[in-house]
Amino acid sequence: MESIETDDLGTGGRGGIQVIARAAALLRALEGQAEGLSLGAIARAIDLPRSTVQRLVAALEAEGLVETGPGGTRLGPAILRLASGVHGDLAAVARPHLEQLAKDTEETVCLIHGQGTALSIVHAIVSSQELRVAPMPENLLQIHTTSAGKVLLAALPDDSVGTLLPASLPRLTAHTLSDRAALFAELAQVRQEGFAYDREEHVTGVCAVATRLHAPGGLYALCVLAPSFRFEPALDRLRAGLIACRQAIERSCGL
Repeated sequence: MESIETDDLGTGGRGGIQVIARAAALLRALEGQAEGLSLGAIARAIDLPRSTVQRLVAALEAEGLVETGPGGTRLGPAILRLASGVHGDLAAVARPHLEQLAKDTEETVCLIHGQGTALSIVHAIVSSQELRVAPMPENLLQIHTTSAGKVLLAALPDDSVGTLLPASLPRLTAHTLSDRAALFAELAQVRQEGFAYDREEHVTGVCAVATRLHAPGGLYALCVLAPSFRFEPALDRLRAGLIACRQAIERSCGL
């Protein structure tokens, strides 16, 4: 009987399962690392020898799942294409629940995806009220000033948040938290309560509340945006609507 030879990555039987697990761990280590990580940093993050990490990176790079640049190794274009498909599928699943949330709250609702410090709007429904909030262009969204951004930052450990954020936090309004210590204290509260708030921190006159959505394909948030004068009186209703919407989407995703 012929035997199957494997190297230290493993290519058959139990070793094949092991190499898939190692590759998955490597990809998870690169999540949110827009500038990339060195081979040594990846090796420390997933507790593997640097030589093994180097061979894994070479194999994943050949498939377009990672790419190597001046800053190190980061997620590649094939991952982004796969993620795009996931976003489309999630938007289709979430749409009826977002429509119900918009109907219940009578305010603008958004499904937001986070990657590093970038926020992208997967789907949005704008309020039909005469005075309403329209979502900002994605390239103008600042992660530390938005409710969705803060709830996604709170999903990460503080050391990762510290690495992601610039040393000096841009101040967009008089209410923006530009002090890193104050922001970290707020993120600790978000982790306890499950909700993050933007009280005129991103745009004067606009408030928002968000909660994290557990869904396949990365970090997502659900948020409701409202003019500041309507926000506080309706906050309990907005939070209840977000919880119901989140639970409905997660059930539809089989979670």
